This record gives sequence, structure tokens and C-alpha cells, in this order.
Amino acid sequence: MKKLLVSLLVVLFWQGTQAQTTEALYEEAKLTMVCKAIQFNCREQGQKQIADQLTCESYASINTTLPANFKSSRRILNTFKGKKYANTADLEGRLDQLSEEVINELRRIGNAVKNSQAEKDSWQAKVDEVVMDFTRVKDEALLAATPATTQDEEENETAPVATQEEETTTPLTPYTDEEKATESNTGLWITTILATLIALVSLGYAYMVKSTVLHRIKQAEGMYRERYIHLDERMDQLITKEELLRFEETFGKQLTKTQQIQENTEKSSKVQETVMKEAYEQVINESPVYYAKFHPNGQHFVYSEFTQVPNKESFYKIEIDPANPDKASFQIVEDPHFQQIALNYADVLLATACTFTNEVAEANKIVNVEKGALQKEGDAWKVITPASIRFEQV
Repeated sequence: MKKLLVSLLVVLFWQGTQAQTTEALYEEAKLTMVCKAIQFNCREQGQKQIADQLTCESYASINTTLPANFKSSRRILNTFKGKKYANTADLEGRLDQLSEEVINELRRIGNAVKNSQAEKDSWQAKVDEVVMDFTRVKDEALLAATPATTQDEEENETAPVATQEEETTTPLTPYTDEEKATESNTGLWITTILATLIALVSLGYAYMVKSTVLHRIKQAEGMYRERYIHLDERMDQLITKEELLRFEETFGKQLTKTQQIQENTEKSSKVQETVMKEAYEQVINESPVYYAKFHPNGQHFVYSEFTQVPNKESFYKIEIDPANPDKASFQIVEDPHFQQIALNYADVLLATACTFTNEVAEANKIVNVEKGALQKEGDAWKVITPASIRFEQV
């Protein structure tokens, strides 16, 4: 009976130690994956120096060395540093789930910050290399978790086994009164210890159920937040009734002029091109205010992408100087509805065209301080003087 009790205690102690070892390996692998993801995000967005200087000893060191305005990288850190995946039993399953979610976040960032399809394809190809890095990190963690189990199995296989002859040759002796009393006390202790163990197991099970429920609540909150973000992105594409009426009026005028040109001229293509050019220049002179998206790599706006109304990507307001059509001023659209993408990726979409008078932090609104200046060069409008902005939280 004593041997059974000792064996039970040894098994419980071994299982607790094994669980602690597995948790430590998971946290170490998670820290490595999060750090590699942040380094990749910084490097591919033109911040190689920050990526090389990033300290990955702990989440606190990453938070210290990562600039505050790198919102996409900070979102990766804050989202995954507390991920546990307690509803997944084995280490491999937890690391697979973590790797999949981090990779999906990197792909989403690439689709948001890259403009052309070629840039997006290049980003996704490089993300595939990160997947291979994550696989190596997972394999190293699983390899580190293997030796403890293997060693115990080998010890069990090589342990000496008593022969039948040895077992049967032990003579039986009758119990004395003192041994009977000791045996009775031992049984009482065993009963007490087993009751304690059952109580501890019950508490552990209750804690596991509580952790599982809390984890599922967090998953539901994350799913709700993700769906809210998708809904917000769809709302970014909507325009108000007044904007729609202005849009219809502006393009209705252009359509009327184009129809008049088509009805009144049947001349050669050269004459038609001249007339269309004059009508287009007339529309420009009538409406010198446009909205456009910024190309951070070339630090310019593309003239052919100018629109009459803002949207989630075209949140820069450009005003062409009527006295000098090759010069223009620019600022951020003041409606916070169109500023969400800019706030989420301020280190890419704002930092190269604007100067900040304060930190982005938890801001949800951009306020224009001073307009910037543009110079037309072919189809591009180059940033000559950055705009000055500040961030507020309302």
C-alpha cells in the first residue's frame, strides 16, 4: 500500500513538472515567432534598421525598442503575447494555431499597405519564407520536449523484474499487534491523502473549466472585433447622400459636355482629342479640389488616381493652385470616418508625407496643423514640403 501511495505521488509530481516544461517551451517558441513577425513587418516596410536593432529577449524588451508610431507591429505584439490556446491539448497543436494566426495577420497587413498587385504578390511570397521559419521554431520546441519522455520509457524498459522464483520464496510471517496498529494508521493516512488529492483534482478541474470558458469568451470577443473591423472597412467605402448628389452633379456636367462634343464633331481623331483636352482642362479649372491616396515608396501622388470624393484609401485632400497649375497644397481629410486606415498604418501612410507634433499613441482623430506643398512632375505630384498634423483622442 505504501508503494502504491509513493508511486501515485511520483506520477502526479512528474505530470506537473512535464506540464511546466511544455508551457515554458510554448512561451519561448511564441516569443521567437512574434519577434520574427515584427522584424519581418519592419524590414518589408522600409525600416530595416529598426528590425536589426530589435531586442527579442522578452516582450518588455521588444516593447522598449519598438517605436511608438509603428502601430501595425505593436498590434502584432499586443495581440499575440498573451495567447495561450488552452483548449488545445498538445504543444504542437498550440504552436500550429499560433503560427497560422500570426501568418494571417502578416498577409492582411501586406494587402493593406501595398498598392500595386506586384508589391502585394512579393509580400506574400516573402511571408511564405516566414512560414518556413515558424516551422523550424516549432520543430525545435517539439524536439526539446521529447527527451524527457523517451528517457522515462527507456528506464522503465531496463528496470530489473523480479523472477517468479524470487517472489515465491519469501516466507509469510503473521502480523503482530504493533504491525496491525501501524497498518490501521497507514490506511487512515492513505484515505486522508487520497481525499486531499481528490479535492485538489476537483479544484484543478474547476480551474480548467473556468480557464476554458474565459478563453472562449476571449475568442468570441476577438471574432466580434474582427467582424467589426470588416464592417468598418465596408463602411469606409460608403458615401453620404450629399456626397452622392455632388458626385452625380459633377459627373453629370462632364457627361453632358462629352455628349455635346460627340454630337457636334465628326472630325478626325486629332481634332476630337484637342476638343476633349480643352473640355477636361475646363473641368479641372472649375474643380481644383481632389482626393488621392499616397504612394510612400515614391513619396508622391498619381494624377490619374485623383477622385472627386474621399474614400478609405484616398484620404489626402489636394487643392491645385489656379494661378499656378503645377503647384498644389495638401492636407488630411478632416472627417474621422476616412482617417481609420491612416491611423492604423501611420508609420507607412503618414510618416513620409507629414510631420507629427505629438505621438500617435491611442489617438482616433487627426487634426491638420499646417498644409504641405506639392510640385507636379509629369503624372506625379511630388511632396516638396510635408504637412504638419497632430493626433487627438476623442
